[in-house]
Amino acid sequence: MSESADADRSQDHRADAPAGTHRGPDRRADARPGGPDRSLRLIALVLVGLAVVGVVYNLVTTLRTLDRYPGARFWEVLLATSGDDALSTVWFTAIVWAPAVLSALAAALLLLSFLPALRGRGAARR
Repeated sequence: MSESADADRSQDHRADAPAGTHRGPDRRADARPGGPDRSLRLIALVLVGLAVVGVVYNLVTTLRTLDRYPGARFWEVLLATSGDDALSTVWFTAIVWAPAVLSALAAALLLLSFLPALRGRGAARR
């Protein structure tokens, strides 16, 4: 068999291969179904993870503060954003509000990742 026949045969087999298994130069990131959507979901998962870390950190530092100052109120300490100086005020504000902002951003990205699938279902029903 000649080299050109082998090359033609390999081209034919590439067409029969399952989607996403070809690793040639013409492979595009959006060739597999849900490519960009999967990235958005991964980013949303990372944001939720960061929000959870922020909540846990805030709870741990709140419990430490309550241990040091038994007369302090839980909710006031948990939601406190003012510190001794500007840097600690920025840090406390970030620790208190970042989980809420990151969770909302993650929810928006998750919703955005499902929009193409929802549009596809709506078009299929018509």
